[in-house]
Amino acid sequence: MSAADDIHNTFSTSPNPAGTAPVPPVTYLTGLSPASRKKVVMTTAIHEPHRIRSGYPPGVAPVAVARWAGLGLGIALSADGVILALLAVITAPPRFLQLAQIALSLAVAIPGLRITQVALADRRPLAIGVLLPEIVLAAAMVYFATALSLFHAGHIAYPGAVSQFLTVLAALGLGAAGLVLAGATTPSAQEAGRVSFPIAVRDGVILIVGTILVAIAIGQLAGPKLAPPHWNWISFAGITVPGMLVLVTREMVKQAYRRGQQPQRSQLARLIVTEALLIGGLFVMFYGSITNLTLGKNGYTTGFAGNNVGMVLLGGAAVFLFAVRGMIKVSAASLSGRSLIPRMLVTNLAFTAGAIAFFYGERSVIVGHDPSLSLGAAFPAALMIAAIGLLILIPGRVLNRTDAATAA
Repeated sequence: MSAADDIHNTFSTSPNPAGTAPVPPVTYLTGLSPASRKKVVMTTAIHEPHRIRSGYPPGVAPVAVARWAGLGLGIALSADGVILALLAVITAPPRFLQLAQIALSLAVAIPGLRITQVALADRRPLAIGVLLPEIVLAAAMVYFATALSLFHAGHIAYPGAVSQFLTVLAALGLGAAGLVLAGATTPSAQEAGRVSFPIAVRDGVILIVGTILVAIAIGQLAGPKLAPPHWNWISFAGITVPGMLVLVTREMVKQAYRRGQQPQRSQLARLIVTEALLIGGLFVMFYGSITNLTLGKNGYTTGFAGNNVGMVLLGGAAVFLFAVRGMIKVSAASLSGRSLIPRMLVTNLAFTAGAIAFFYGERSVIVGHDPSLSLGAAFPAALMIAAIGLLILIPGRVLNRTDAATAA
C-alpha cells in the first residue's frame, strides 16, 4: 500500500490483529494539498514513528458541515450588508455620510458574496481566510461610528438609529463567526509550526469582538429601551484600539512561547507574561469603551470618579483571571483529543465570568457608582446581544481550534 493510499484509509482505533506489526499513532493535519500530504507522509515514514493523515480526527466537524456553515454565513452577511445600505438610504443622513455608509455596507455585503462563492466551490479544504471577515468587521465598526455620531447629532431619528445599531451588531457577530470558521478549517499556528501574524489577529479579534458585544449588552440591561451608545473618536482610536493591539500582541507572544518549546519550569513565566498582557489589554480596552460608548467623552480628560466597591470587584476579577483560570490552563496543558474539549469550555467560561466582573468593577470606578445589576425594559434585547457575544467567547473559541481556547 502506498503512502497516498494510506492517507485515504478510514480512521481506526481498533487493536491490531494477532501477529501483525503494531499500528503507529496517527497525526491529523488539515489544510494540505494532496501533493503536500504525500510529501509529509514520505518524510514522516523515514524520520518519525507515526503516520500523517489529512482531514480531522473523529468528533470534529467534517468539510461538508463547514461548507454549509460557510454558505449560511455568506448569505447572512450579504443580506446584512444590503439592509445596512437600505437603512442608509431610509434614514437620509447628509449626502456625503450617506454615500460613505452605502460604501461601508458594500464592504459587508461583498465579502459575504465571496464567502458564499468559496463555500459553493468544489475545493478542499474550505478556506475563507482571515481577510474577508476582517474587512466585514472593520466596515461594520466604521458604519457603527458614523450611525451613532449622526444619531446623537440629531440627523437620524430613534427608530432608524436603533435599526442601524442592531444590524451593525449582527454584522460584528457574523464577522467574528467568519473568523471562527476560518480557524476551524485551517491549521492553527501550533499545527503549522510558525509564528503567524494573521492567525494572531484572528484569535485576538475573536476575543475582542465577543467581549465588546457582552460589554455593550451589559450597558443596555437597565435601560427603559435600547439606546444607541455615544461615540467619541479620541477614546476609540486613542484608547480602545491600543488596548485591542495589546490583546493581539499577546497572541503573538503565546505563539512564540509555543514554538520555542520552553521547559516545564518556564510555564510560570509564560503565564505571568500572557496574563499580564490580558489584564492590561482588557483594562485599557474597557476604559476606552466605557468613556466612548457610555459617557461619550474623551478618555484622556475623563479620569476616574472612584468607588471602593468597584475597586474591590476589579481587583478580585483580575486575581480570578490570573490565578483561577491560570490553574485551569496549566492543568489542561497536558490534555489532548476529546478530553481537552470540556476543559477548553471551562477555561472559556472562566474567562467570560472574570471579564464580566472586570468590566463591572472598572465601569464602577470610572463613573463613581456602586456596581449593581438592574434590569429594565431593554433586558430581552440586551440578552440577545449578550448571547451572541457569549457564543463567540465560549463555543466559538473552541471551534476556532487554536490554543486560544486553553491558553487565552
